[in-house]
Amino acid sequence: MYRVFAGYQENLPPYADPPAGLEPVRDYEKTQGATYYDDAYVPADGDGTGAMMEHYEKYCLPIFPIDSHFTCSFISLGNKAYFLTYDADRPPNMPPCCLFSPLNHPPRRDFVKHLPYSAEDSTHVNDTLQAYRYIAKGPDDSDIWFGYAFYRNEWLDPAHEFQRPQSFYFSGSPTVPPDAPFVSQNYVDFRMEAPDPATTWDLIAKTCPKEPPPCHLFEPEAARSSQWHDLDFSREEKP
Repeated sequence: MYRVFAGYQENLPPYADPPAGLEPVRDYEKTQGATYYDDAYVPADGDGTGAMMEHYEKYCLPIFPIDSHFTCSFISLGNKAYFLTYDADRPPNMPPCCLFSPLNHPPRRDFVKHLPYSAEDSTHVNDTLQAYRYIAKGPDDSDIWFGYAFYRNEWLDPAHEFQRPQSFYFSGSPTVPPDAPFVSQNYVDFRMEAPDPATTWDLIAKTCPKEPPPCHLFEPEAARSSQWHDLDFSREEKP
């Protein structure tokens, strides 16, 4: 994952690996993670279908107004999404598990049909990509990017039904922290292989209470303190 905080005005995603035209440390920070997906999964409570886990090592997804230098995982089981942190580097007073959203299912296998094709983005990596970009409007009328790129002529199967994904790129949070105007998750070692439930979906049952507290990751007081001391995770409130 590349957190791009400088030089992006002239070097927009999707990015090569590493991003061409940008300098490490000066323009971006590189971190590691893994994504797992199973569209056939059915959760025990029958609420929706599909499962996905996004795991970030030592640097969490930079979309919150807090210091993101900690390990985290987002796990979606059916319609519910959970946020997990770990003993080694969990921020003070943050719970091991909280409910990120009661209605946030994994992307469907045909999700890309809802996104506009971007001829411009498709030329950014030596004209080897087939890219799609959707732009939403933020509360201040700023553009919020959601983009996906696939290798135009690389396939995951002999029948040429599944193109190899290249990256997921989006507008992160430009506040400081986390100072992430653009973020790109470049996929490496992507393969069609069933995830191991013991290291993915089963973490919810092992880590989370029966009714996890709602997450408060976007709250202003968390941004001010970056320590979560003022948050009461027992209160009833919309996530």
